[in-house]
Amino acid sequence: MAGDSNVPVEVNIIDLNFGRVSGRIGVYLLETETGPVLIEVGPASTFESLQQGLDAHGYQVSDLSGVFVTHIHLDHAGSWGWLAEQGCRIHVHEFGAAHLADPTRLMSSVRRIYGQQTDTLWGEVKPVPE
Repeated sequence: MAGDSNVPVEVNIIDLNFGRVSGRIGVYLLETETGPVLIEVGPASTFESLQQGLDAHGYQVSDLSGVFVTHIHLDHAGSWGWLAEQGCRIHVHEFGAAHLADPTRLMSSVRRIYGQQTDTLWGEVKPVPE
């Protein structure tokens, strides 16, 4: 039951090894009675590490019962499209939803800041169907 303080939820951190360095970016894996849930998804460039982290806990992306993105900064949320392609339902505040559906404007800003390093740092950011 949602909100029931007696319902056990196990919280794990998956280290995404951003830039091949441990401890830079991680996501939360909550193991709940309704299935595993992710809080944040990390950059698209770390999607393989995310899959490996899920596997280490005995899960595949298809096992996720929910994915929650707190905000659209790419270190928190850039893998959203990769997860959506595999059937995950992505939850985000309405202010960020437009960027998930069409990341063009967001990526334009990111490219102005990071230039040629954009793809290496953040990977391919894919849209999520509305």
